[in-house]
Amino acid sequence: MVRNLLSLDSYTHYRESLGERPERHVVKNEIVMADSRIAEELGVAEGAEVFTLGRVMLLSPGNSGYEESIYSVDLFPQLNQLVNDDSSMTKLLKERYGATMGKDRNMINVVSATTEIAELINVGVAEPVYQVDKTTFSNTGSRLYHSTMFYDARKVSFVVEN
Repeated sequence: MVRNLLSLDSYTHYRESLGERPERHVVKNEIVMADSRIAEELGVAEGAEVFTLGRVMLLSPGNSGYEESIYSVDLFPQLNQLVNDDSSMTKLLKERYGATMGKDRNMINVVSATTEIAELINVGVAEPVYQVDKTTFSNTGSRLYHSTMFYDARKVSFVVEN
């Protein structure tokens, strides 16, 4: 799988642009309190309620990725009740909450897969995986959500096209 590093758009949009149906499975849906790192990423107070959504997504046959996204409960009340395996988060945020995506800030690192990540994306423990941390902003510049995605580094390449 090859993705343009400068246009890491939504999973649904990416799959549909290939003429393929998005396939994802929700593995985490919980309300937690923001720790200091998440509070900073979302621009909320430490201890504020946030919704954590974890999904395994099919990228190509035999190649899955894992995405864990975090949303402010104040900004997106009851979002956790609206999500299922067929949900496009970009469409849901726009249609239900009027949120329009603007810029993203992405940081890509290669890390060793933890036991949890290895099981979710079917790699060996400690094998190299891409970790993509992404904060998405609205078209007015406010923070909408933060996500961390994991990809098998042997099966995914990023290119830079501008």
